[in-house]
Amino acid sequence: MRYTIIALIIFTAFTQVAAQAGTNRVYSSADPMYKYNIDTAFTLLDKKDYAAAIPFLQGALKITDKSYATGLKLANAFNKTEQTDKCFEELHKLCNAHWDLLSGFIEQQEASATFMFINLLGNKRWEGLKQCLKQKRQDYLDNLETAHLLMFQKKYADAIPHLQLALMVEDKLHLNQLDLAICYNKSGQADRCFEELYKIANDWEWMEDYIANNNTSDFSFANLTHDKRWAQLKAYIDSLDLDHSSGHNRELMHTLKDIERSDQLYRNTAVSGAQRQMTSHYKDSIWRIQTNIDSLNLLKVIAIFDKYGYPGDSLVGSKYSAAAWLVIQQSALKYQEQYLPLIKAAAEKNQLPMSDLALLIDRIEMGNNRPQIYGSQLNCDNNNKCTVYKILDEANVNKRRAEVGLIPLQDYLSYWGITWAPTK
Repeated sequence: MRYTIIALIIFTAFTQVAAQAGTNRVYSSADPMYKYNIDTAFTLLDKKDYAAAIPFLQGALKITDKSYATGLKLANAFNKTEQTDKCFEELHKLCNAHWDLLSGFIEQQEASATFMFINLLGNKRWEGLKQCLKQKRQDYLDNLETAHLLMFQKKYADAIPHLQLALMVEDKLHLNQLDLAICYNKSGQADRCFEELYKIANDWEWMEDYIANNNTSDFSFANLTHDKRWAQLKAYIDSLDLDHSSGHNRELMHTLKDIERSDQLYRNTAVSGAQRQMTSHYKDSIWRIQTNIDSLNLLKVIAIFDKYGYPGDSLVGSKYSAAAWLVIQQSALKYQEQYLPLIKAAAEKNQLPMSDLALLIDRIEMGNNRPQIYGSQLNCDNNNKCTVYKILDEANVNKRRAEVGLIPLQDYLSYWGITWAPTK
């Protein structure tokens, strides 16, 4: 059961990130030159000037090579300019550095008629790339399976090298980092354990929640809680929390963080590709749980509105400014319409993105059986086959989308495997 749950979490996270990474502008470095290169590259890519975008994408990757989205854009630019060798070179770099995201992206999009690398599918090197991804995945899963078996047998020292190898292939999953810290602790290597815990602590929110929810007698690190380094670790996490909440309402940020996480807790599992492995009874149970959570979250958000108005950027920072919007977006039509003026006013004051307002407007129009304005809403059947819901003045939809910061509709729909072209 443990392995099934972990596999489900991994699959859901990978497919969601992979689906988004090709479209979003991701700033993986604070370096202003990185931002300049990315902004310039995206402007050129929007104009389909792929050749001119290449040096800016390369410049960004020289500053930090950790951005999967930027690497994928560079591979696509090489492909669009018929530099096939360089395209495959970049794709193999992604296989080595981001096999999880690239694998999920290819699995999700390869069968689509709008797949960005569709012209390469007949190339023998494409099969070589897929073999690279398959091997990376297998190495990762083999090491995880062995490590978890050894941990079950309480052979913690023996599990350590397998977890280290798994982390060399996939170093972004905190569950694996946490297992390594546990193995160090259980094998009497407290120094190494704290080293790993500090690595995880850089994602302070995740670690903060983990400690808060597991600080019991059977907690994996219960023996360390009297070590002075444990207090130092908690103080470090708290300092990161304070730094990120500086100038904002910290208590409200934490409330919205909890709302946002519970909003996605079961929804991601229920709507992901993994649902094909579930029985209808299990899916129904998940949705009942999520529906109850949604009802509670709506009450919390309404109370926040009554006390603060809309909790936007100036109050809680950009990271949580959309949390309340998300709850309203998924609520009943009457609540969407009731709080539309409040959300519209917040967006006009730059308290949350205009794109969020656009999505809410489309949801309301769809709920009233009227054509949507921005093309964000889809009709999907039980097999996840989707079509775009009817659009008002379809010929000018991309102009309206650009005005609110949304990418062209054909690019958005391509990630759902939908071929679309505006009416003439």
